Amino acid sequence: MSPPIPQSETTMPYAITRGRNGRRHEVDFGDEAVRVEIHSSEETVEIFIEADFETLPEGRRRFAILNVPRHLFSEATAVAARRVAKSPAKGFGQLRQAGRSQKHDRE
Repeated sequence: MSPPIPQSETTMPYAITRGRNGRRHEVDFGDEAVRVEIHSSEETVEIFIEADFETLPEGRRRFAILNVPRHLFSEATAVAARRVAKSPAKGFGQLRQAGRSQKHDRE
């Protein structure tokens, strides 16, 4: 389990999903400290992010879980590492920003 990340060191974390029915669901973690855990097996990688762990009981905390096949996670991590190695100034933040504006264009 990772220690909480101070808000001053991060951008505001959030998660967005869209289900088969087309409905969009968002988890906005706001200014709260978040806890991130990564678990893996031979088949899958699970990323868990949780807020409100200091103030709310487990059943009421905001959280998001992403569970992906391990080989896809490994491939995506390798692509991201190569991309940053080619252009460290661009990094993930600009890609995420571009992804957000494209997302809003589709809606």
